[in-house]
Amino acid sequence: MANRSEKRVWRKEMLGLINMDNKWYEDTESVRYKRILELGKKLGGKIQQCSQINSITEEEFHKNKAEGRTYKEIAEYFGVDQKTLQIWREQHGYIVKKGKAKSYND
Repeated sequence: MANRSEKRVWRKEMLGLINMDNKWYEDTESVRYKRILELGKKLGGKIQQCSQINSITEEEFHKNKAEGRTYKEIAEYFGVDQKTLQIWREQHGYIVKKGKAKSYND
């Protein structure tokens, strides 16, 4: 298990890499992208979820909902887990309550 000092160094490096290019997540083959994900995993894995959220589009989300897909199926469509899809829905104005979502946009 990493100590606080190691984690501090990793966070500083990761933030420096992210700040160099705010669209770092778009080039999934770059050394920077891979290093940021590596550091994110060391720090708890949340950075990968952040980049996955960016792969979800409202247009495709609405298309999937209109076709009657469940949230589990929509998450699979985007290649994310259900928690990531839930976070995306919350960030885009969908009320997530007791397993159901309502939208301010509907």
